[in-house]
Amino acid sequence: MDQQKIGTFLKQLRQERQLTQENLAEIMCVTNRSVSRWENGVNLPDLPVLVQLADFYGVELRELLNGERNPDTMNSTPNGSTSKDAAEETARMAADYSSSYTEYLTRRFHIMYLISIVTMFIYMACAGSIFLFCCLLQRSCCPSFRVPALASGWVC
Repeated sequence: MDQQKIGTFLKQLRQERQLTQENLAEIMCVTNRSVSRWENGVNLPDLPVLVQLADFYGVELRELLNGERNPDTMNSTPNGSTSKDAAEETARMAADYSSSYTEYLTRRFHIMYLISIVTMFIYMACAGSIFLFCCLLQRSCCPSFRVPALASGWVC
């Protein structure tokens, strides 16, 4: 699935209807920034929104997922397959789309989780280093707080 191709097709469909991104965003109950991201291939709409877009533009979901118009209908396909095969293909494409979006979100969550852990370790290292430095050089900065004995045997 090519996000750029899908985005270009969505833009073409919108322009055929002579709509602005703001108009389409209002109709689909999303922000105009979302519409812009879809059309630039940065993001793709959620599956329910894709179905809604297909209904709005009068195209098949398969056409949206392919990013191009299909001259054939669901009842007749170029390779002689039946409408059942075409429906299965569309369902498979929708499932692939859904799973790729889930993978994208999962990957993004893992990256954010790792960043937060690294940030926490950096903070703890800096805070601990500053406290120990303070205690070593100027024992008067923390007179009421006692640090447990460290490996070297000293305490603050």
